[in-house]
Amino acid sequence: YLAGYVHKKITKTITCEECCALLTASPDQFNSEETQLNQRRLTELRSFKPGCLREASFRLYALIEEVEEVVHDTLETSAVFGDIFWMVLDRLHATALPAIGCNEHHEFLTSKIIICYCSMRMHFFSRKKNRELLVTKKVQNARKKAKLLRAAFLAQ
Repeated sequence: YLAGYVHKKITKTITCEECCALLTASPDQFNSEETQLNQRRLTELRSFKPGCLREASFRLYALIEEVEEVVHDTLETSAVFGDIFWMVLDRLHATALPAIGCNEHHEFLTSKIIICYCSMRMHFFSRKKNRELLVTKKVQNARKKAKLLRAAFLAQ
């Protein structure tokens, strides 16, 4: 599903037809008996308007899968701080990732896909951390109120 979203965002900004074709799934890609991906079904379910999201090619899906692995590992093992985005990008730079695109645009297109996906994932990550922090603060406030009420009750 996220690969379909990245596909939609990236294909809006590129003009090379060969690159667009390399990002888009061929019609027979999902009719194969060997494929274990439920990619098409999930994309259809998540597309709020029919046809809004497109199916990503296996190459795009494979790139995003490898990027997700690095992003996930980095976010799970690193402390949350302001430079975590750059840490993710440094780890991705050190990883051998497959390139996507025609001979002329493959470096530009691959980096654009990686930046788009990482930005999206960091947005999700920061929202999750903010929610966790909010819950922690609510629990702290509730404990403080309970302690004050207990102290007021004992003082009577």
